[in-house]
Amino acid sequence: MKKRYSKYLVSTTFSFLLCFISSSSKQNTSSSIWDSCEVVQLQDIHASLLLPRKFKKTSKYKLRQDLPLLNSDQELSEKILLFLEAFEFNDSSIDVFYENGKELNLVTLINNQRMAFDSHIGNQLKAVLNAYYQEIAQDSKVSIQPMDNYIKHTDKLQMMKFKHKIELIQEESTSYYQSIFFINTPIQLFVVKQISLEESDIENYLWSLKD
Repeated sequence: MKKRYSKYLVSTTFSFLLCFISSSSKQNTSSSIWDSCEVVQLQDIHASLLLPRKFKKTSKYKLRQDLPLLNSDQELSEKILLFLEAFEFNDSSIDVFYENGKELNLVTLINNQRMAFDSHIGNQLKAVLNAYYQEIAQDSKVSIQPMDNYIKHTDKLQMMKFKHKIELIQEESTSYYQSIFFINTPIQLFVVKQISLEESDIENYLWSLKD
């Protein structure tokens, strides 16, 4: 299972990169959600976003200290570390945040070269993505349920979102939600991944990205 899941973490992350889902809507954000936020500067780049104050910076070296659940769930811990290593392959200055007080709510962010969201390429990569999930779903110890697949935009930002519920079927099953966001700003692309035990995610806060 480790080998197959490791392949999934690496492959789907970068297969997602050019994917396009052909739907569009305006985001709905209320000014009240910003009341409990603070500005977070991203590493090594002139960019920032607003996150709730409960989110604190961490790193792969401090994860077990900041997220106690990983000390009791070795399999989940290994999979998260594999993902971070895959992300670092493209960006050594990866930003990692966790929500203080939660068992597991982890957010990682990297930047990359801006790209067009092309429907032709997107349709091809969507098929690749589905194939990867089908392969993982064949493992009797992993159950994957698709949730959100769409694109939203404003005048300055474009966002693609892909969200799944993933269940690791063990003696004590663990379910978590995996959300991947691709955000085009006027000058670059951000790839954000959130892993959480709760269904809610940080989509609304990501509209505050500035570079």
